Amino acid sequence: MLERVLAEIAAGVFGVDEVDPDTNLFDLGAHSLQLMTFADAVRSRLGVELKVADVFTNPTIAGMAAVLGGDSDTGSHLRVPVITFRRRPAHAADTPVFVLPPGTGLGWRYGQLLAHIPDSRGVYAVQSPPIAHIEVAADLGATARYFAEQIDRAVAGDGDGDAVTLLGWSFGGSISTAVAAALAERGRRVESLVLVDSFARSPAEYFEYVDTIAPAAAALAAIDVPVPPELAADLTVEQAVEVVRGSDSVFAGLGADYIASIVASNMWALTVMRQLHPPAEPLDTPVLYVEADPPFSYNTWAGMLNVTQHVSVEYSHPQMLNPDAVRSWGPHLAAFLEPKA
Repeated sequence: MLERVLAEIAAGVFGVDEVDPDTNLFDLGAHSLQLMTFADAVRSRLGVELKVADVFTNPTIAGMAAVLGGDSDTGSHLRVPVITFRRRPAHAADTPVFVLPPGTGLGWRYGQLLAHIPDSRGVYAVQSPPIAHIEVAADLGATARYFAEQIDRAVAGDGDGDAVTLLGWSFGGSISTAVAAALAERGRRVESLVLVDSFARSPAEYFEYVDTIAPAAAALAAIDVPVPPELAADLTVEQAVEVVRGSDSVFAGLGADYIASIVASNMWALTVMRQLHPPAEPLDTPVLYVEADPPFSYNTWAGMLNVTQHVSVEYSHPQMLNPDAVRSWGPHLAAFLEPKA
């Protein structure tokens, strides 16, 4: 009964005739705003609290019914090192896609890309060490080796061959070439790269600004959460959590401990970012490059990428994962990843 009602609500929110209990809502093109709308609709119709985090980590009707029935551990799902959005179908030859995280460290927001990634490809999102409660030094080499290890382990576990595709926005794209090099050291080839407005090296002016405020305040600035000016210089992680919970951010409804991990992840990523640099030698790997407006990031790569397609969109850097933005560059992603005849 509960599954049927949830399926009816989902069909209305996502504009389809019916939703199978085992259908991944991300496969319907769901994005974060729609999932929030769905959670609100469940609350209104059933009078029960379905947290947005539960929807993100259990994106099927059957999964959410289990959550409402008390048969789920959302906390553990949120903190896995690698989120499996879709396993590669048996006997499919296409390489799996591994998404590297932005500064927040979170992978679940990338579920909306499933609608733009061919069904023949497995899709995984690697989360940052602070999110997974794993200790890794804020060092570019250690970071690249950590992500390479997680990818290698996931591919080996699924028997997905020796090659992968890497995709990243912002910090995730910025570290992708270092991760590719670390994967090569493990004998794993990167077949292609998708970089979404990612800087090879962040502008010096950015760090000049970051150095004028507390690390926790810089972390909130990175996720577009305003910090009261009087707190910016000395903001603690505990205060940052309260600022997020009092904001209209998509992160506001999450638990305090989880928000603290997001803040810690951004602080960790900002330290790693200070060590970024373009590749020492030009890459042969085919690259789809998606650039935001204003167009600053592409030129930081200094011609070291083998860009087969350069797409410019009319969205700012922080907006690149918003639903409208994804709809603008998603078709280019689908075409780039389409199996070649």
